[in-house]
Order: sequence, then C-alpha cells, then structure tokens
Amino acid sequence: MPFVDPRKCVAESARSFCVAAAVTLPIASVFLIYVALGPMSVAWQILCLAAVFAPVGLFYQFVRHDVRIATFCNSIALIILGMLSGFPASCQVFYTGRGFPFVDDWLATADALLGFDWRAYLAWFDRHPGFDHIARMAYNSIFLQPFVLAVVLAGGKKATPLYELIVAMALALLVTMLVALILPAIGTYDHLHISAADHPHLSLMTGGKMLAPIEWLRSGAPDGTRPEMVGLISFPSYHAASAVLYARAAWHVPWLRWLFLAVEGLMLVATPVHGSHYLVDILGGIAVAILATALTSRLFGRLSGGDVGTRWRLVGARSGGAVGAAQNG
Repeated sequence: MPFVDPRKCVAESARSFCVAAAVTLPIASVFLIYVALGPMSVAWQILCLAAVFAPVGLFYQFVRHDVRIATFCNSIALIILGMLSGFPASCQVFYTGRGFPFVDDWLATADALLGFDWRAYLAWFDRHPGFDHIARMAYNSIFLQPFVLAVVLAGGKKATPLYELIVAMALALLVTMLVALILPAIGTYDHLHISAADHPHLSLMTGGKMLAPIEWLRSGAPDGTRPEMVGLISFPSYHAASAVLYARAAWHVPWLRWLFLAVEGLMLVATPVHGSHYLVDILGGIAVAILATALTSRLFGRLSGGDVGTRWRLVGARSGGAVGAAQNG
C-alpha cells in the first residue's frame, strides 16, 4: 500500500471542507430565509442534528486533525442542513411561481417527439411487479445514499470527492428550483389522468399525491390543513440529477462503484413511474447534474491553485505541523 503523507491528508481535508462550507452554507441560508417568507416550514428539531455533528467535526478538523472523524461529522452536518432546508424550499417554488402557467403540454409533446409512451411504460411496470419492487427501493434510496457515501468516503479519507458531492447536490437543487419556478408542471400522473385502475399491481410513490399540494400552494396557501408534501418538482428531475452525482462520487471507491452504478440505473428507470416524471424531466435532470459537476470541479480547481491555493497550502502546512508535533510528542 503506498504511503500517504498525513499532513497532506489534513491539508486537503481542511481545504475541501472550507470550500464546501463556503458554498453550501450560503445556499442553505438562502433556502431557510426563502422558506420563512412563505407558507412552508422547516423541521427545526431534526435540523438541530446538524448542530450536534458540526462542532465535533470542527474540533477534529482543526484541533485534533483526525481526517476520518472530521470529514464524516462535517459532511453529515452539511448533508442534513442541505436536505432539510432544500426540501421545503423546492416545494415553495410553486407558491412563488404561481403566476407562471403549467408546461405539461410542452413536456408531453417533447416526450412524444422522442417516441416515449408513458402509459405503455407504466403498463410494463405493472406487468412486472417484482422488478418494480426493486426499482422502487432504488428510487426511495435518494435520501439514504448520501449518508452511505459519507461513511465510505470519510472512512477511506476521500474528503475531496465527498465534499464535491455535497457542493454539487446544493448547486443542482438550486438550478432545479430556478428552472421549476418558471416552468412548473403537475407531472404525468395527473396530466394524463391516470388512476389506480391503470396500475392495479403497483403502489406508486408519488402517483396522484402531487396535485393537491401544488394547487394549495398556487392558490396562495390558504389557511387550513396543509396537504401532505412530497417531492413536487417535475422538470427537471432532481432524482435523475442525484443518480448521476451519486454514481460519480461512488466511482472513487472501486469495490462500491458497480453496486452504486446499478442502483443509480434502477433509480433512473423508476423515476418516470414513481416520480410522475416525463422522459424529458430525466434528461433535464441529467443535464443539471453535468452542469453542477462542471461548476463544482471548476470551483474546487480554482480554489486549489493560484494565490488562493497558496494560502490554503500555508494553512495546511500549519495543520500538518501540528500533526507532526503530535506524532513526535
């Protein structure tokens, strides 16, 4: 096994964490402020978990210099913050953008031009409930996978790929929300007037659950009982974007990459049915992931070179010196 300089690991971990925090914390703050200005709310009790992990991560990042513990705790805190601020914010775009017309006719036309028949696709899934069960589990794993990747990548001291994933997730969600704000859609299930009779052997995750909350938000969110909230954004698909980002992050772990590639493939296949998505939603989500990845790579690259990189190396040298002193003491 090749020797890895612990000082280099500490410096790289500290640099990558600070870059990730500098991007994700402002985005999450904007999401929280945005939610506070509308009818949606944040699960503050769960969000407090981030406050538990953050100080532990900071201590092991800059005081004790344990890359594994620091990377794990810091990444968990950022993931929790991003998820719990991003979900209500993504729903609230239907409230803010309620003046924009639905674009389902355009999306359905685009699918037709691509030769995609959503009803036939649903019928195939209905005829193969065993496959659907597996694909549905992959679809539902969208919130679990970042935590699995945090454990694996932090345990392998792969801080940069993990922090790049977190930044890319935040950027992808931001882009997805901006697009959905001006291009809202109710999704295939309600646009095509699908009912349970069309899929007697399937229990769909989204199904007809999108229309009620969308109508509630677009009506100005009147007082009364708020409908159950699910993922509401149709175009572009954040599930599709996430699948691409997760696969890219897992590729850094040879023993895990093929498993994740299979899971992400199943997630993409299941998303039209269980997410009530058009095919162009999936293609749009993949494009968003590519854009977010390019922006993230450029951001980390720029902050690793030039004058900024020099300052980071000085910080890393100080941290590395502390590590060396601890090892020699």
